[in-house]
Amino acid sequence: MTAPINNSQMKIIKAETMSFRAPLLEAPRPTLLARLQAGIAVVLERMQRRAVLNELATLTDRELADIGLTRSELGRVFEQRPTQRHYA
Repeated sequence: MTAPINNSQMKIIKAETMSFRAPLLEAPRPTLLARLQAGIAVVLERMQRRAVLNELATLTDRELADIGLTRSELGRVFEQRPTQRHYA
């Protein structure tokens, strides 16, 4: 014997039997302010890296050897790109 099904029960049955596919979501585009902040952060980071490089360049070869570097390694150490991207 079957009992009649009301609309709310039918919605539950349909939801359980239907395959659910989530819509593809686009990543939100950064706002102008966020892009400006990211750009400023990149410039400040470069300035800081350049200041450290300049200070290391003023050290003597013996002082550089104390911290495990040679003068020829300074450029290679500081030309490495940051691994984190600030914006896309």
